[in-house]
Formats: sequence, structure tokens, C-alpha cells
Amino acid sequence: MRPLYLTLSAFGAYAGKTELDLRQLGERGLYLITGDTGAGKTTIFDAIAFALFGKPSGDGRESSMLRSKFAAPETPTKVELTFSNGGKTYKIKRNPEYERPKSRGTGTTKEQPRVELVLPDGKVLTRHADVEEKIRDILGVDRDQFCQIAMLAQGEFRKLLLAETKERASIFRSIFKTNLYIKFQERVKDNFSAIGRELKEAENSFKQYAAGVVLPEDTELPPENELSEFLAGLLKADRAQDDAWEKELAEIGKKLDTLTADAAKAAVDEENRSELRKAKLSLAEAEKTVSESGIALEKEKACEPELVKLAEALKALEDERKAHDELMDTEKKAAAAKKTANDAAARLSRLEVSRGELREHLSREREEYHALAASAENLAKLQQEKTVLSQYLDDLRKYETALQTVAERKDAADAARDAYTRARSEEEHLSAEAQELRRRFNDEQAGVLASTLHEGEPCPVCGALTHPHPAQCTPDAPDEKKVKDAEKKAKAAWERVNKASEASGIAKNAYETAQKEEAEQREKLFGGKEKIDLEAEKRAIARRCAEKDGEIRKESENAARFETLGRKIPEEEKRLAEMDAPITEAQKTAADTQSALTSLRQTADKLRAGLKYGNAAEVEKGKQQVLARQSEMEDARKRAEEALVAAKERRSAEQGKVEKLEELVSDAPLVDLAAFAEEKNFLTQRKDDLTNRRRALDRRIMANDSAKKGIDKKPASAARSRSAGHG
Repeated sequence: MRPLYLTLSAFGAYAGKTELDLRQLGERGLYLITGDTGAGKTTIFDAIAFALFGKPSGDGRESSMLRSKFAAPETPTKVELTFSNGGKTYKIKRNPEYERPKSRGTGTTKEQPRVELVLPDGKVLTRHADVEEKIRDILGVDRDQFCQIAMLAQGEFRKLLLAETKERASIFRSIFKTNLYIKFQERVKDNFSAIGRELKEAENSFKQYAAGVVLPEDTELPPENELSEFLAGLLKADRAQDDAWEKELAEIGKKLDTLTADAAKAAVDEENRSELRKAKLSLAEAEKTVSESGIALEKEKACEPELVKLAEALKALEDERKAHDELMDTEKKAAAAKKTANDAAARLSRLEVSRGELREHLSREREEYHALAASAENLAKLQQEKTVLSQYLDDLRKYETALQTVAERKDAADAARDAYTRARSEEEHLSAEAQELRRRFNDEQAGVLASTLHEGEPCPVCGALTHPHPAQCTPDAPDEKKVKDAEKKAKAAWERVNKASEASGIAKNAYETAQKEEAEQREKLFGGKEKIDLEAEKRAIARRCAEKDGEIRKESENAARFETLGRKIPEEEKRLAEMDAPITEAQKTAADTQSALTSLRQTADKLRAGLKYGNAAEVEKGKQQVLARQSEMEDARKRAEEALVAAKERRSAEQGKVEKLEELVSDAPLVDLAAFAEEKNFLTQRKDDLTNRRRALDRRIMANDSAKKGIDKKPASAARSRSAGHG
């Protein structure tokens, strides 16, 4: 196999798409891939192995780890390899399982592993199992063997050299195609073992079949070489005996069938004679019943005139019931008409009352409408007055704020002035203290200089080498650090004085500005008055504003009411005019319903005058009595007729039964049934005995026949086994 072209995409160390034209390496069959650690050498081996077998070349890497960690999310992970083998060109494309962005929406989805193998004839395989099987057929090795002999990656060749003999033999057997001879050797070995097992099974089978032979009493098993012939003779004799017993059983069966049929016929004849005697008695009873039923029917026919009178009475009652029903219907209609008339009168009354109420309501609204005509003008005037009062109240509140500002800024100015006074006093104290320390420090300089003199060294002032009377420092003399610290504090205090002075000036200016603004507002509001009760003035103005608000609300309600009445009065005037037609219609309906009610009442009185019974229930009661008597008489006659018909049918049936039974027993002979039973019992016992003996014989024939067939197979099996063993 020679790789021709390799394409990697987002695979291992290759983040993008990388194409390798391996045809440039030539056709000598041995290539070396070198480079720095991490340059991607092993990735090329992994890509070739993954394309062919779906796994990388090394054992420490899984297919799910092959996607490049440096690839862009949208770059697909895949490998395409074009290779040649045996003069034919193949192309395989494969991708591992990995996470990729969803085509729609956010998040990721799992890309499933896929493979595609294009064969030289253009056929395409896409099932993983089919591709793996085809690659093994093309290359002749599996993935592990391929990685050991065809692609030597970082010491893999050493694994081949150090592999076990069995493993190396398997690899070289695949390379040199010697598996055919191994398979032939294994097949010969398997055949030899099978023949040995067959011979052993034949011997065991003979012993098993010989043990299954069943012998007659007082008979011994012959030697092994005579057993088959002995069984043949025994089977022949047993089958002859079985045939003889079968014939005898057939004859006994025929005799039993004939005997059973004759006995059954004799029993039937005796039964018929008994039934004939009973049938003659039943015929006599049926004759008597026919006579009695005829007399009863004639008696019922004599009541026919009463039935005619009952029918006439029933018709009169039905006419009476119809009249009652008509009266009831008329009374219901009259009641409904009365309700309709009452409803019409009530509706007319309601309409007239509503019209009167609407007229009065409309009159009141018109008066109210005229009374509220000036409400809009009054509302505008009140709102203007409220605006003036509200503005004055706002000005009072602003003036109050100005007074508070003056007080606050006066306090701030006083505080700033006090802070300046304190800072100035502190600065004067610290400056005086620093000046005193500087003076004392300067006074002590001779003592300080003397403290640095040593005998034999010249004085920096006079040059003397001896110093008999050096100056002395006072015990509490300040040093230079203490002096500088005091001067630094005095300087800081001076800076605070400047800041306090500036803050005091600003606060004073703010206070004076606030005083000026307060005076201007007081002049504007009060004409320069010095003393004003501001809280009392605010309360008075606020009270007047509240009063104006109440007046405005009331006048707003009046204006809204005036506008509402302006829309409502025309609508109600229209409604009042529209009520005339319904009232006229209601008056006509009330008159019509009252007329209909009068007519229905007259009809009911006329119907009531022609009735005999007080109500429909009495009519129904009389009708039911007539129907009960009529039904009773008709049922009695029907029962009499049915009884006569049934009696005649029974007499006819009994007569036919007697005639049929007389015909059956006329030629029937008398038979001894006890003799029949004795002969049948003897034949049955003989049949049972022969059946049991034949069953035992059949079992012996079956067992011996099976044993003989098994024994007869032994010589051929043994011969085949010996022949195969010698072969």
C-alpha cells in the first residue's frame, strides 16, 4: 500500500485544513518523516491510521481526542486519504465524533462518526463494518499489524522485533499469505478426530441396542455375530403371531357388532309395546277432554248480546271523554288568554307609568339645566382666583426658605470666623515657640561645637590643639531636629490660618448675599415691613386655597352636570316621543286578548252543559269497568276456544301415536335378552385378553426392530472408521 494524497482538517496539531501530496516522495517504498517535538509527525501517522481503520496509530490516543484544540468552532474535523494497492487507487474519507456548533440557534451538538470508501470501480461503501472488512481484504492486515510493519512510528519497529514468536508468526503469515496451509493442516486434524469419535460412538451404539433387545420367556441372547439373524427370525415369528391375533380380533368385533344390534332392536321392540299401552290410556283421556271443552265453548257463546251492549256503552263513554278533553283544553286556553290579558294590561300600565315618570324627570332636568348655565363662567373665575392665591403661597414659602438660608449662612459665617480666630491664636503660639527654640539652639552652638573637640586635634575656630576650657551645653538644650519640627508645625499653622481666613470671607459674602435676597423678597411681599407673622400668613393663605379648591370642585361638578344634561335632555325627549307607539300597541293588545278570553269562556260554558259526568276521572273509571268486563268475557271465550283446539290436537296426536306403535310391534318377535347378555360378555373378555397380549407383542416387535436396525449399522460405520484411520 502506498499513500498518494492526505488531507487533514482540524485534526490533532493541524488547526486548519492541511494537504500533503505524498506522490512527491517517489515510489521507492521507504519514507522518513522528521521534525521537532510537537511539529505534528505523529499526527500524520494518526491521520493515515484513522482514515484506514478508524483509530489513531498509538495506543494512548482515542478517536474522540483527535479534534484539534486550536481549531475554529465552525471548522469540521476530518481526514481524506487517497492510496494505491495492487495497481488500484482507493479513496477514503472519515471523521471522528466531536462537538460542533448547532446549525440553528445557540449551543453545540454532537457530530456522529462517518466513513466513506470509494473503490476503483466507483462503488461507495459507508457502513463502518463494511469499510473495515474491505480495508482488511485490500491490505491483508489489521490495524495493529499495519502499525507494526507498514508505518514505523517512534520505536514501533522495535515492538515487532521484540514481539512473541506467535505474534510475529501471525504478522508474517498475513504478509506472505500462508494462512491457507495452516487451515488445511487444522482441517486434516479435525477430520481425524471426527473419525475416531465416530468409531467410538458406533461401538457404544451397538452395546446400547443389544441391551434393548426383548426376548420371549425361556429364551437366551445368542452370540454377538448371530444376534442380527436371531432377531430377524424372532421378528418374523412375532409378526406372524400378531397377524393371526389381528384376524381373530376382527372376527370377534363383527360378532359383537351383530349381537349388539340384535339386542338393541329387541330392547326397542319391548319399549314400543310399553309405550303403546300408555298411548291408548292417553287417547281415552283426550276424547273425554274434547267433549268437556265443546260444552264450555257453547256456554260462552250464549253471552254474545251482553258483549254488544258493552261495546255501545264503551262508545258513549269515549264520546264523553272527548267532550271532557275539549272542555279541559278550552279552559287551559281561557287561563292562558286570561294571563295574556293580565300581562297586556300590566305592560300597558307600566308603559304609562314610565312615560309619566319620564315626563316629570325631564321637567326637573330642564329646570336644573337652566339653573347651571353660568357654571362654566364661575369655574373660570374661581380657578383664576386660586392661581393668584397659589402663587402668593409659593412666594411665602420661598421667602421662608430665604429666611432659613440667612440663618444658616449667618451660623456658617460665625463658625468660619471662630475657626479663623482659633487658627490665628494657635499659629501665634506655635510661631513664638519655634522662634524661642531657634534662639536657644543658636545660643547652644558653642557647646555643640565643643562636644566634637578631641585632644591633639585642631579646633575648627581657633586652631588650638589643646582645649582646656571647652564650652558646655545646658541640660535641656534643643537639638536641630526639634527646632525644625517646631518650625514645620508653625508653618502648617500659618497655612491653616490662610485657609480659615479665606473660608471666613466666603461665608461672610454668602451671608450678606442671603440678607440682600431676603430683603428684596420682603419688600416685594410686604412693602418693607420688618415684622411679619409668616406662619400665620401661610396658614391663612393655605386655608383660603383649600376653600377655593372646594368651590372649584363644586363648580366643576356643576359644569360637568350642565354638559351631561345638554346631551341627556335631547335623548330623553326622543325616548318620550318613542313611547307613544308601544303604548298604543299595548292598548290594542289588551283589548284583543280580553275579547278572546270572553269567547273562550262562552265555549267552555256550552261544553260543560252537555256533560253527564262531573269530570274526566269519573268517565275514565266507567270506561275501565266496561273494558274490564268486556276483556273478561272475551278472554273466557278465547280460553274455551283454545282449550277445545288443544284437546282436539292432543286427541289427534295420541291417535297417531297409537297407530304408529301398533304398526311397529305388529311383526316384532319375542327375544331372550339374558342369553344375548351372556354371549356378549364372553366375547368381550376374549377381545380384552387378545388386545393385551397383542400390545405386549407389539412392544417387543418395536424394541427388537429398533435394536436390529441399530446393530445392522455397526459394520458399515466401523468399516468407514477403519478406512479413514488408515487413510
